[in-house]
Amino acid sequence: MISQFESESGSGGSCGIEIDPNLPYPGIAPIALRYLSQTTRPRSWCLALISNPYPFYTEVKHII
Repeated sequence: MISQFESESGSGGSCGIEIDPNLPYPGIAPIALRYLSQTTRPRSWCLALISNPYPFYTEVKHII
């Protein structure tokens, strides 16, 4: 099975990175600093913060 990263880069598996589609954030590295997976507490909190579109969402409100 070809991973998403390999199919986009066209490298054919030379990178050695396999992306699991069952991860909460499949576009982000599955393990950081050789210890923190996407489901460990401090990293999951940070991933939730950076993936939340709230600060960048602008809505025009009309004040009467």
